[in-house]
Amino acid sequence: IDAGKTLTVNGDLRIHSDANGTGSFIQNGTLNVGGTTTVEKYLPNNTIYGWTLSVPVASADETVFTGTEALYFYNSSTPGWEQYATGNLSQMTGYVVRFPTNTTVGFTSALNNGDMLRDNDLIRSTTPNNYGWNYVGNPYPSPIDWDLVVGSDNQGFIDGCHLNPSLYIRKSDGSVMTYIPNMTPNNPNRIIPAMQAFWVHVNINYASASLELKNAHRVHGANDILKSANAAVLKLEVERNGESFKDETNIFFKDDATELFDDAYDAVKMFSYNQQHPQIYSFDNSNTEFANNTYPELIANRTVALGFKTQISGAFTFTAGDLSGFDNSTSIVLEDANTNTFTDLRLQNTYTFNASTGTDNSRFVLHFNLSATENNAENITPSNVSIYSFDNAIYIANVSDENTTVSIYNVLGQNVFSQGLIGNVLNKVTPNLAMGQYVVKVTDKTKITTQKVYLK
Repeated sequence: IDAGKTLTVNGDLRIHSDANGTGSFIQNGTLNVGGTTTVEKYLPNNTIYGWTLSVPVASADETVFTGTEALYFYNSSTPGWEQYATGNLSQMTGYVVRFPTNTTVGFTSALNNGDMLRDNDLIRSTTPNNYGWNYVGNPYPSPIDWDLVVGSDNQGFIDGCHLNPSLYIRKSDGSVMTYIPNMTPNNPNRIIPAMQAFWVHVNINYASASLELKNAHRVHGANDILKSANAAVLKLEVERNGESFKDETNIFFKDDATELFDDAYDAVKMFSYNQQHPQIYSFDNSNTEFANNTYPELIANRTVALGFKTQISGAFTFTAGDLSGFDNSTSIVLEDANTNTFTDLRLQNTYTFNASTGTDNSRFVLHFNLSATENNAENITPSNVSIYSFDNAIYIANVSDENTTVSIYNVLGQNVFSQGLIGNVLNKVTPNLAMGQYVVKVTDKTKITTQKVYLK
């Protein structure tokens, strides 16, 4: 209903939901209903994890879910899941429900309309530690756009309400969708469906936070907003072969990001409840696990360590998303340390591998290598050979001459390692040297390139 307009319904108003979809209603004008108003939500019996819901009407109690196997909510104070007994359901609160058969629930009351507020009751506690997690919900009978909720300034959102801008939605198959605004253009993950529950994260610097949702945040469907990309991004997805179980992680590069955890741009990993899903994430030196990891603008070579978890052994495939946000001169290589395999994701965006059950934080590494030309240390001739270290290995990129060698010198100037290199691939050198600083010299027919590195 447009502002200044009136809709009069002499009988009942029903916002329908079935297996084909759920209706959406946005009220900016006046609504007069002579009978009852009901918002439906169709819940198929195809999940063991339950459906996550929020109340879209002014008043509802547990009888809405008559016939359910159980009704749960997340108590951030405990913290943990608790079974809901009786009484009115809270606004802007997430609930989990599962029925033994396909069911359509109906919320009958006046539609939620106008500004809705969780006023400073979203908490971050340390005793016991809930790590800032709170389970909230979309209170409207229409989708909302999380980009509109956060606005154009992620840090400003944090300063204003004390929540991180990251959004987490646990899907019916147990997997988790993570989204951060103002990073990628026209991302459909910003749309929170009508009545959808979702996780928010109180910023580490605060003990409590608020969340306000407004009529202006409501949308119908995707309602694409044209935006330009604010960051270069690599989306890396992993899928168990022959199955639909998958997960993803995102690596961003943004000019005002830092090397530390950026509340405005980074999102910690929320792992799936469903052990069928493989899990992928990146992590830093403090072992913080990221769903979305944002680094400063890519102006030098960058290595990113990846973690991988699976509770089911078998074959898996990594798939890289659109790489058009990166300069064409930047190579993006996935390393598998177990098989000593290097896959140029620009030339081949998939990589298939086998894995046993467990967690592996040492197998996979992403290499972002620039091909910029600069003068080498000995001023023999310009060189685009790139030398860098990661953990206890040395990497050498942009080698074009097959008759190229590498020599490594300790701080006393002694040659402690030498070997030949292969042209036109990313070379990995593992000299098994003690931790410390070394000088690496790469020599081909016409030039010498040197670089100081530190081995762990």
